[in-house]
Amino acid sequence: MKMKLLLASACALFAFTSCIKDEALNAECDITGVDTLWLQSHRDVLIGNPIVSNERVNFSVAKGTDITALAPRFYLTPGARLMAIGPDGRETEANVMVRDFTTPQNYTTYSEEVCGTKLTPWLSTR
Repeated sequence: MKMKLLLASACALFAFTSCIKDEALNAECDITGVDTLWLQSHRDVLIGNPIVSNERVNFSVAKGTDITALAPRFYLTPGARLMAIGPDGRETEANVMVRDFTTPQNYTTYSEEVCGTKLTPWLSTR
């Protein structure tokens, strides 16, 4: 009787256990929006809201706005990183980088799996 009880307990133990696996790395690497505080601090020069799409972020700014030293901050998918080529020619964290938007600026987003997706924030003047 003890043997049957022991065997039944062992079977129940195996039936109610599960494999605990590490969570898979996030393969997404998207810009999901523009930082609200950054938008609020630049509302005097921005016209409307930025348009975020798969490969581009469009900003409209008032005519005459100095766009030679802007550092827009972006919201990213969890685990993603936003990188750009800095003045020294090396890839650097872009959410803290001041950029000259008189020409299109290229950014690359990386997921936790380190796949890269390029996108270009554009500024147009009205």
